[in-house]
Amino acid sequence: MRALKREERWIVLGIPVLFLAGCLFHFLYDITGRFAVIAAIAPVNESVWEHEKLMVVPIILWWVIYYVVSPRMGRRNIRKWMAATVVALIGALLLMPMIYYFYTEALEFNSVIIDIIILLICLVWAQLLGLHIYQHGRGIPVWISILILCSIIFGMILATFYPPHIAIFRDSLSGGYGIL
Repeated sequence: MRALKREERWIVLGIPVLFLAGCLFHFLYDITGRFAVIAAIAPVNESVWEHEKLMVVPIILWWVIYYVVSPRMGRRNIRKWMAATVVALIGALLLMPMIYYFYTEALEFNSVIIDIIILLICLVWAQLLGLHIYQHGRGIPVWISILILCSIIFGMILATFYPPHIAIFRDSLSGGYGIL
């Protein structure tokens, strides 16, 4: 088995860091005194949608920071790197509600421990999926990657302040939507 390259090690080492960041993000809104700006990036209630924020900023920052600070990346890899960032994030965002709703609806119970494990599973999936895309993908134009990432961030912010009244946006504790 070959040794991992520096970029590949960074992606894999991101798993525990992103998990800890996601756990911190869970409490960030309350820690900051329910500061509205923080509501844009951290969960404001116990809905599945809001908990997807546990992954958005950490994943984007992890991938972008490495690209910016690594002298070895160079311009030749930016298309693949940004495509991998987008795929990692979308993969995590799609997997979380699928696992959550499967276990809560099919098995008819809910557990905070399982919810935490779901976050870890989604982050492992995201990083490994991103690694695969980086290693084997051809990339996409950077402007498309940036447009997709900005659209995801904008959608998260919009749904925090103006959430649709459907199940994925409903706070499991209060039954409310968005900022309570």
